[in-house]
Amino acid sequence: MTSREKLSVAAIISLSVLGSVVVSFSPLFLSFVVNDLGKTNFFASFIFILIYCVAVNGSRAILAAGTFLFVPLRKQIEARIERAFYEDVLGQEGNFFLHYKIGGIGRDIHDATLGYMRIFSAIVLSIFPIALQEIIAVVIVMRSGLPLDVAICLFVFIVSYGILYFLHFRGETALYSKTSVHETKTASITTEILSHQEIIRSFGREDIAVGSLVRAREEGARAWMLFSRQSMLHVALRAALAAGGGIIILGLTGWRVWSGTASVGDFVMVSAYLIATIMPVEQLGYVASELGQGMEAVARCGRLLSRPRMQKTADDNMADVPDTPLAIDVRDLTFSYQEEGRAGAAGDIAPALCNVTFSLPAGGKLALVGRSGSGKSTLAKLLLGLYPVLPEHVFIDSRDVATLPVGQLRNAIALVPQDAFLFHDTLRANLLFAKPDATEHEIERALEYAGLTELMVRLPEGLETIVGSQGARLSGGERQRVSLARAFLRKPRLVIFDEPTSALDAATERALQERIAEMTRDVTTITIAHRLSTIVESDEILVLDGGRVVERGDHATLLSANGLYAAFWKDGFGEKGV
Repeated sequence: MTSREKLSVAAIISLSVLGSVVVSFSPLFLSFVVNDLGKTNFFASFIFILIYCVAVNGSRAILAAGTFLFVPLRKQIEARIERAFYEDVLGQEGNFFLHYKIGGIGRDIHDATLGYMRIFSAIVLSIFPIALQEIIAVVIVMRSGLPLDVAICLFVFIVSYGILYFLHFRGETALYSKTSVHETKTASITTEILSHQEIIRSFGREDIAVGSLVRAREEGARAWMLFSRQSMLHVALRAALAAGGGIIILGLTGWRVWSGTASVGDFVMVSAYLIATIMPVEQLGYVASELGQGMEAVARCGRLLSRPRMQKTADDNMADVPDTPLAIDVRDLTFSYQEEGRAGAAGDIAPALCNVTFSLPAGGKLALVGRSGSGKSTLAKLLLGLYPVLPEHVFIDSRDVATLPVGQLRNAIALVPQDAFLFHDTLRANLLFAKPDATEHEIERALEYAGLTELMVRLPEGLETIVGSQGARLSGGERQRVSLARAFLRKPRLVIFDEPTSALDAATERALQERIAEMTRDVTTITIAHRLSTIVESDEILVLDGGRVVERGDHATLLSANGLYAAFWKDGFGEKGV
């Protein structure tokens, strides 16, 4: 927390304490008013009336001031907590995203962010002030000269209410953990429906998609109904305790007034304290719900992010390494997608890669070929640091990737994927995502290299054009060119092309290939390809099958070997793809 935020917290706590003290003394001042009326001059009674009114309304103003200070503080802290959560999520290894639905992760983070502030507000603005108020009330009553039996009854009443509140809190926390599971499931389904709306509509299966959402909502509704029943039970118990306690305490005080052992002012004071006790503790019913939900949300997100993070993902730079193309050395690499597995050792799941070895010199051009599922994209993910690698298996510029912070690794690499993902933002923002401090000249040069000059002329708002969700306003070829420009703008030392032209027509592909060749003249490149015609100029081609390298060499060598690569080429995959 910053110094200013710490000062705000101190001010909020101070105001809560002051407000509780002031409101706790107001019934005592009211008893003075009642006892003094008609016994002394009116001016003395008016002073107590004035003090009583100031105490009642002043306490409200003080507590309102604390709430006023809390609102901006809450937003600042929420933003910081949410950022920390998302940094933690993005720092997880790839296996993390294989086991959780994206919509559910977002919902859990949102709930946990609010949960932290619910806990803080419940303790600072509710539980602490109310507890202090009740303690002061008991002390005042027991030292005010009231008969001991009245004071004891009031004390027992307050303690009983506190015990009931604690039971309420425990019960609601347990039930909320069940309802939150359904809320997370519903959020996941909603995200999937909106993310894949084109597929759903193209198959005409809106009924199935919406039906799954409705069923999830119905399950959640049943869980919330159980939660509501439990809450209503506690409300009824508190109401019964309040009614019974009020009858006993006021009846006993009234009898003391009738017998002459207490004054009318004492009766008014006890009545006021009884009301002042019931009303705040009634608020604790709502506070218990808020606190329980907050603690459960934080615990749920804590379980979600309990896995160890990968190495530091901050914006490190490789200042101690020359800004030259990267050299890559992969030695006997084996990798399996599994819960706790690590690249470099086979687990109990069939490995996606098995004993892969190759060397790529700085500035070299390597191509990866194979059927779908042969391990090509997995190898690219490992080089990007999306999954952890065991030591002594992957080296970049003679550095062991297992010990290299992923921030350094990824800052030196650019990825041009098969599906060019664009954010629902301006074209400029999508380009600057690769390099936020890029100059206008650098942006214009990247656009020119990617062949987007004509597009800039055609778009009425140019770089400020909103490209739509996932770049929906652009054609497939234009999206790939933007992805290419983004990679060029990054000035990478290694570019990984993951089938960037597989979804394009032949003419667009040829034009894009020319741009790629020009842009990567002095950069190390790894190209994953199905269309073999796009990689014939590669220095070396690795043919993968079942996660193993079964052939290697340049285009001519592999054709003359008459193996799997040659079979792909003869079967026509040179143009149409493997």
